Amino acid sequence: ILSYAIGLTNPKLIYKVIALSGYIDNEIIDDLKSDAEVQEIEYFITHGLYDPLIGIELARESERFLKSKKIKYIYKEYPIEHSISEEVLINLINWLN
Repeated sequence: ILSYAIGLTNPKLIYKVIALSGYIDNEIIDDLKSDAEVQEIEYFITHGLYDPLIGIELARESERFLKSKKIKYIYKEYPIEHSISEEVLINLINWLN
């Protein structure tokens, strides 16, 4: 949640965002910077299909929002709960490189 907030409201501070098991809080939408500014950032997003803390639908809504703003992202769902698996880590490292 925090990584989305920083990326969408302060896009000149960073160039990549890692969002693991989170979502875009509707309260930050009002503080969203211009589309051109936020489109400069790349996002790596993962979410567990069985996450009991933050439901998968919130992650999917966030993905739809990024897509509507033409923001560059990779979105992956994994058969896990609210955690990070080895597969997530491998994909994250590959994305960072």
